[in-house]
Amino acid sequence: MKRSLIISLIVLVNNNITRTTADDGEGELNASCNSDKDCRYFGYLCKQNTCQCDQWYIPDKDNKICVGGVDQKCLYDEHCIDGAYCMNQVICKCKRDKSHILDQGFVCAGNSTAHQITVLLLLATTISGIFTII
Repeated sequence: MKRSLIISLIVLVNNNITRTTADDGEGELNASCNSDKDCRYFGYLCKQNTCQCDQWYIPDKDNKICVGGVDQKCLYDEHCIDGAYCMNQVICKCKRDKSHILDQGFVCAGNSTAHQITVLLLLATTISGIFTII
């Protein structure tokens, strides 16, 4: 009994080490792949033999890695969109000063930014309505 428990524990630890290694650079954005297993553990999928961002993940500003939107899996803060952090090394959440979630969870905005975006959307809607009437 103890022997099988120890073997199971060793296998579990080995699998976690392998997955952590895969999250440290292997199978990054635009790397070649044959299956999803060739890409990073979460946030990526293999599409047309290239590692690409999975649903609810987008390329970072340098187009090097996929970052998760709000409520997506993460391990470190850099795995989350700008304005978010990786809470408990598990899930992306907006930082306290960027608590307004916009654009389907891909933007964490502060009060002033959220207000500016709301005003711009209202303005765009108004302008669109004017051109529809004309």
